[in-house]
Amino acid sequence: MVKICEAAVLNVRKWSSCYRIYMIVPLIIVFTNIHAKWIYRYIEDQQLAISNWYCVFQMGDGITRMLFYFALILLVCNAPYSDEQQLFSLIRLGRRKWMCGQILYTFLANVIFFIMVAIIGTLMFFPHVGFSSNWEAIIVTLSKSEYGKTAGITQEVLQAYSPVKAFLLTYSLNILIGFMISLIVLLVNMLNYHVKGSVVAVGVVVISQLAGNYSEVLPWLNFISPISWSSLDIFAAKYTNISIIYAYAFLIIMIACLLKIIMIKNRNYVMQVKGDF
Repeated sequence: MVKICEAAVLNVRKWSSCYRIYMIVPLIIVFTNIHAKWIYRYIEDQQLAISNWYCVFQMGDGITRMLFYFALILLVCNAPYSDEQQLFSLIRLGRRKWMCGQILYTFLANVIFFIMVAIIGTLMFFPHVGFSSNWEAIIVTLSKSEYGKTAGITQEVLQAYSPVKAFLLTYSLNILIGFMISLIVLLVNMLNYHVKGSVVAVGVVVISQLAGNYSEVLPWLNFISPISWSSLDIFAAKYTNISIIYAYAFLIIMIACLLKIIMIKNRNYVMQVKGDF
């Protein structure tokens, strides 16, 4: 297990020399600004402070939600990694442990990515940021406005969840969704098809979001739209009967299936050494 962790951490350490990493943070800032600019103008005009729980609603808008996941796909688009250092790591660890290290890395990448999203989402409102254990007045006010509803800040969410619970649910769901998408990237890249794993993952994100967009007309689409589960408003909405338990169960089963397929394919996987990470 220690060697597997070392292999995963090795990949994280290589971020300092990876050009994609230096694109991720600016992209998160831009995408957060798209979602938050109207809120920022409002609180600046009113001289109010928004609470640190804004990050719960960052995935509330469908467009910015897709953009965040596109940034995540950019982060993991080359998985499993195959530079010269990875070849030495493969020889030293063995095929199975090396692949477990790659899988663990993709999970850690998701954890770090969504931590960055939450932190940047809070810092974007500086100096108009307040810290509270409850939903503050500004969020309650926004939940009653049309913009708030569009951004996923709804009264149903505020009534159904406490801030801490909402944060933990949102964060864990996003990690699971992101991990599932990352595993799709890894698997398709392993198969050596002409289609890149990132292209397939982008397709999954877009189709899933499109399904979610029509869920008010066809509620059953919610059950096959994992990207829309990244925001709690879908679980609190009255027009849908999807539960959080279903979302967790679906994601865990999908991840388990992908992991099983990846480990089977890993038996015959031939690394094609590339110069970049």
